[in-house]
Amino acid sequence: MGYTNRKINNDSWLIQCDSHVSMYLIEGTEKAMLIDAGMERDNLAEYCHGLTEKPVFCVLTHGHFDHIGRCGEFAEVYLDLKDKELYRQHSIGPFLKEINPCCKEAEELLEMQKEFDLGGIQVVSVSVPGHTLGSVVFCDRKNHTVYCGDAIGSGCGVLMTAGLGSLPLKEYAEGLKQAIMELEGLGVDDEWKFYGGHYGQHHASRISDHNLPCLQMMKDMRVLCEKMEEGNADIQESIKESPFGKAKEIIGIYGCAELQLLTDLK
Repeated sequence: MGYTNRKINNDSWLIQCDSHVSMYLIEGTEKAMLIDAGMERDNLAEYCHGLTEKPVFCVLTHGHFDHIGRCGEFAEVYLDLKDKELYRQHSIGPFLKEINPCCKEAEELLEMQKEFDLGGIQVVSVSVPGHTLGSVVFCDRKNHTVYCGDAIGSGCGVLMTAGLGSLPLKEYAEGLKQAIMELEGLGVDDEWKFYGGHYGQHHASRISDHNLPCLQMMKDMRVLCEKMEEGNADIQESIKESPFGKAKEIIGIYGCAELQLLTDLK
């Protein structure tokens, strides 16, 4: 099936692919920004140029394999370099072997900018360390939209596991606190739209079948982390297979936030 797209506002497209990864293309008057690069076999740059005639550069929400696979097709690729080593591991590791990935060398990546001017649209990057050390979200101030990658999940829970570079919950809570303050300083409120890195997962939420990411989810996620740290959260525990073998899975829920914590079995 390859890629599909739909317009989500006057300037932006949601691009979906077979692997259920979501990418977003924002078109200004001078250039276009692609958020994340999926993990498909098909040429992504060519697909983007079928949507816009503007030059396209790529920004990555974090360094995981399913978000970086085709980024090598773009001349400019930006990453928070705190995820550089994670990116290096995932671009050459077993996760992408089957799809013949097109990733840039880690040394070719550009340091994430604080603000990108697309011409008539300014997009601000905001750090949200937790899911990975270098996770960021992108704030489109013109269209009142936040693109959050996997920083708070896509509606059915954020995955937190040391095996994929996640931070302890205490540090994640602090990262959320700082990010919420910064986003609110940029004008973000409950009316803004949030789009995650795996659009459609909100239908699999344990809370509701329409649990879309939002500012309140970030606030609830911070409280959830604190409650889980203190041992006061409502949780479900099980043993499951993970990419790293059998792991203890702890599911926490608070408000509209869900968190999936995987820990090694002792």
